[in-house]
Amino acid sequence: MRLLRFGLSGLLFAVVFLSTVVLTFARIEFVAHIAADEFIAGRDALCVDFDDDGDMDIVGAYDDMISIWLNDGEFNYTEQVIESYFQGVWKIDVEDMDSDGDLDVVGLSFGWYGDVTWWENQGTSVFPEHQILSSYDGMNRIDAGDFDHDGDMDVVATSTDSNCVFLLVNSGNQTFTYRVLEDGFTNPNGLTSADVDGDNDIDIIATARDINTIIWIEYINGDYTTHIVTDECADAFWPVAVDLDSDEDMDIVCSKYNHSEIVWFENDGSELFTQHEVADSVDMPLQINAGDFDVDGDLDIVVTQELDDEIWWYVNDGNENFTQAMVSNYYGGTHTLRVVDMDDDDDPIS
Repeated sequence: MRLLRFGLSGLLFAVVFLSTVVLTFARIEFVAHIAADEFIAGRDALCVDFDDDGDMDIVGAYDDMISIWLNDGEFNYTEQVIESYFQGVWKIDVEDMDSDGDLDVVGLSFGWYGDVTWWENQGTSVFPEHQILSSYDGMNRIDAGDFDHDGDMDVVATSTDSNCVFLLVNSGNQTFTYRVLEDGFTNPNGLTSADVDGDNDIDIIATARDINTIIWIEYINGDYTTHIVTDECADAFWPVAVDLDSDEDMDIVCSKYNHSEIVWFENDGSELFTQHEVADSVDMPLQINAGDFDVDGDLDIVVTQELDDEIWWYVNDGNENFTQAMVSNYYGGTHTLRVVDMDDDDDPIS
């Protein structure tokens, strides 16, 4: 398994790294590999086998562009541009939007640009563009998935202008209908999806920092029901859904951005959640992810610390007690943090 970090270096220049330096902890070492050295104003990136050749490629958004970096199997990457100008591009996702057996790309443009668009993979260097939504102010997060369980891909998004979580429902032929799922959700800034209740379908998880709230939304009998994980998580930011305590239900980890904390919410198996602390002295924790970095059978947590441009690893002892160790102390401006087994070696050793 390798840690992937995508972000800005300084104000304008960005580099994509596969595994980030520098830690040797319990004999675990992270070694940096450059996949692209002109990732200007990098905003988001995902790691998938886009060309279905058995190795992991990278899809990234940067400098009003969206590209794929195709892996030749030896970690040499060739950039293929999907979209040369998508103004204000902020977040992307990769799913089979048209159910034709290959992966397409969905993108969101931030702020007043307000577009959601998907690009169709036709197996060539040309990706036809299909607009889903336009001129919708304040969108900042998207996630694609089959949220109404009808066999096609929908798109869920959040908006800080409308203060809502909304769904773009796919009719089955890639036309979309707008539907608000949660209104009055002030300053939403985190969005993900997972099977929270273990019923084999995808639920939606969102955070709203101004009202200290984390919610999850499930689809039941043709309608959507919102459940509150907590309304006492001040400045909740960037949720990640994982089974952190290995008890076969989905827990939630998030940062408390201006409160220097990382917390996790333990699911009791009935979707009642109890808050636990991971760390309480992380200046401006931003991006969070989880993985078994030391291959000891439990999930550890990795987080970017925006104020000091640091990346930290929190090592789980198996009982959800965490020890802090540094991964990197000199990569600033991180926008995205992914955990992926890039080299297919089933462990975190580079």
